[in-house]
Amino acid sequence: MYASTTNRWRTTATWTYGFIGVDKVGLDSPVGGGLIVDHMINSIYPLIITTDLAHSTAFYRDVLGLVPVFEADWYAQFQSPDQAAAQLALIVPEHDSVPERFWAAAAGVIISLEVDDVDTRWEAARDAGAEMIVDVRDEPWGQRHFVTVDPNGLMIDVVQSISEETA
Repeated sequence: MYASTTNRWRTTATWTYGFIGVDKVGLDSPVGGGLIVDHMINSIYPLIITTDLAHSTAFYRDVLGLVPVFEADWYAQFQSPDQAAAQLALIVPEHDSVPERFWAAAAGVIISLEVDDVDTRWEAARDAGAEMIVDVRDEPWGQRHFVTVDPNGLMIDVVQSISEETA
C-alpha cells in the first residue's frame, strides 16, 4: 500500500507466467470516492541505448547467455533461454523511434540477472575479458554473485540464490 497525506493507493498485483498483472487499482481518499481500473502489463524490459550494437549484442548473447529473438542493424532483443518474459533490448541512439534528447548513454542503472549457475556466467565474462568490479563470491544474505560492466558502461550484477548456510 502506498500512502500520501491526501490519498491512499491500493494495488493488487498477481504473477502469471512471469508477467505482472495489476488486477485492481483503487483510490481511497479521506472524503470518499474510488476509481477502479482493470488492466494488464503484458511486458516490461529495459531498452539500452548503445553506440556499438555488435559488441553489446555479443556481450549479452555470449557472456550473459541471453537468446536473441530479434536482430536488425538498429535493434536487438533478447530473452532468457528458460523464461520468455525475462527480456532485454538494445537500440542505436540515431533510430527514428529515439528522440535526440535521449541519445546519451544511460547512467545510474544496475541490471541484475538471476541465473542458475553464476560460475558458468562468471567464466564466460572472464574469458571474454569483461571488466570485473566484484569477483564471484558468496554473500551472507544467500547469494553468490559477481559484478561486471557491459559495453555501454552499465553495472551488471549476475546473481545466483544459494542457501544462507553455504554463504
